[in-house]
Amino acid sequence: MKYFSSSGGNNKPYFAHRIKLPKVVSEAYDWCLEYPDQDRPFRRFHVEWDHYPEGKYGHKGYEIIQFEWEEAAIMFTLRWL
Repeated sequence: MKYFSSSGGNNKPYFAHRIKLPKVVSEAYDWCLEYPDQDRPFRRFHVEWDHYPEGKYGHKGYEIIQFEWEEAAIMFTLRWL
């Protein structure tokens, strides 16, 4: 599956299937990249990272991974939650 990137712009997607996690670990991110999407459109994912350290302004305490594709969101939830 492809990672949605705005190529440096501020365009954050808001995909229909959103999952809130304490932290998106690199293994979960790699799992998304390797998930088979049959090279079809609208099968991307995106992560809203929590870039700020704990105690700093802007720290959320969670990250959100979101999917355009319902099947991938379900399988991710079964695997990582």
